[in-house]
Amino acid sequence: MLKDERYQKIVDWVNKKGAVTVEELCEKFSISQSTVSRDLQVLNQAGKLIKTHGGVVSISSGLATEPSVTYRKTQFTDEKQRIAMKAVEYIKSGETIILDSGTTTFCMAEHLHDNEFINVWTNDLSIALELTNHEHVEITVLGGNLRKKYYNTMGVLTNQLLNSIHVDRLFMGVDAINVDGGLMVYSPDEAELKRMMIETAKETIVVCDHSKFEKMALMSFCPVEKVQRIITGKETDQEYIDLIRQLNINIDVV
Repeated sequence: MLKDERYQKIVDWVNKKGAVTVEELCEKFSISQSTVSRDLQVLNQAGKLIKTHGGVVSISSGLATEPSVTYRKTQFTDEKQRIAMKAVEYIKSGETIILDSGTTTFCMAEHLHDNEFINVWTNDLSIALELTNHEHVEITVLGGNLRKKYYNTMGVLTNQLLNSIHVDRLFMGVDAINVDGGLMVYSPDEAELKRMMIETAKETIVVCDHSKFEKMALMSFCPVEKVQRIITGKETDQEYIDLIRQLNINIDVV
């Protein structure tokens, strides 16, 4: 098969699937990982596909488009509440934690009324406002560039603040989680923010509903193996739960 012909076949197949891994491309086209890597680099630079850690996504797949907060708040509300209640059990009095921006971490904020004397850092204005209802919670908002549609902050100033603090626990949301692609989000700036959050925390706990598993999003920011615990709903496919456990990561299914 000629190189240009292979390029087009790869583009056509990825557009049909939406997202594929390097391993799938190797098997589909009977080529080596090094050849796939070179092909994806060419196609990414040509603007035909979006190369991610461990795979590639279609330009037209919507994987670079972040859903609105309004939409996400309506999705899987019961599951998110169960995840949030379980996550709050890991917070001890006197601790300093980060609540990452997200609808599941917002649910956590709603359940913090029984926790006394904790310090919460967050880049989410909705979470900060919710926590004003909890007398014994000290709140620090991570400043930076405000994303008006999502009510959160990120950017150089936010990262500088994160670089100067150390916390006991980080509760983090993701847009997608995949054993091959790792933890993923839609925005390069958000990917960098989450990397910084992980570095500042003694323990990272990912809170995510079942819809985030085996999806792909634009930017990979961390291998799954780097987090200490994942909390998800009982709706998550058992196959994905088993894959996570094979990596010796604690996973709570609620």
